[in-house]
Amino acid sequence: MEEKIEISSPVHIAPGSRERVALELLQMIVKSPEIPSPKSQEEYLRLYKKCFRAVCNQQMEYVLRDD
Repeated sequence: MEEKIEISSPVHIAPGSRERVALELLQMIVKSPEIPSPKSQEEYLRLYKKCFRAVCNQQMEYVLRDD
């Protein structure tokens, strides 16, 4: 079952928050020439989820898991 989400206004992420740090980590990864960039919105969101897990001090097995 596919879930569709629509956002009608800009999303604000507070400076210094875990969400902001995860976003900055995502941006650093995407800019890296050694790592292939995500090709779809779904891939970006999956990578952000992993970045967020890493920022939240999750165990590496959980961070790298695709779910």
